[in-house]
Amino acid sequence: MLFLLVPLLACASRAPAPPPPPPPATVVAPAPIPDTSRVPEGVPQGMLRVRVEGDAGHNHSVELVCPQAGYRDRAPIAEGRAELNGAPVEDCTLYFKGGVPAQFSPVRGGDQLVCTLVATTAVCVPDAR
Repeated sequence: MLFLLVPLLACASRAPAPPPPPPPATVVAPAPIPDTSRVPEGVPQGMLRVRVEGDAGHNHSVELVCPQAGYRDRAPIAEGRAELNGAPVEDCTLYFKGGVPAQFSPVRGGDQLVCTLVATTAVCVPDAR
């Protein structure tokens, strides 16, 4: 029986090597489309308007941080209002600076908000004005 296995093994060693597997397909994700559904009428896209009410007299400025876009900007609070231009239309965080440390998120370019500071919490809602 050994004489039958020897030719079989010889044939197996001469078989061509299987072809290499094909490279994995490259998947390119499409760029995300900004959600502009929250942009109210009358506020230019990319502008953030904030009206501060209540115990905000000690805060001097607001800072907007948008990590996805690498955006960071600060604007003074003057007469209870602050405006930031060029804000991305993506989820960002608004920080109140120079007094009570408070923050609010999500905020997007195009939002118009009225914010009240309660202790160290910022409560912001869309401004109907």
